[in-house]
Amino acid sequence: MFNFHFTDLGTKIVDKLGLSYHSVQELNSMIDTELSGHSCFQRHVLNIGDEKLEFFCRDVLECI
Repeated sequence: MFNFHFTDLGTKIVDKLGLSYHSVQELNSMIDTELSGHSCFQRHVLNIGDEKLEFFCRDVLECI
């Protein structure tokens, strides 16, 4: 029989990963305050015959 505590194992794994956060709340806080934000939308107009179609998108490289 194994006498195994998953919480102890989980704690050891998290410690070995060397993460800079210890909870979901800390991770969300880091995302909200430390990331540069999102890129602006770009507007593109496509003329087809008598119609004007507007497309809005973001630059994929800026998003990455």
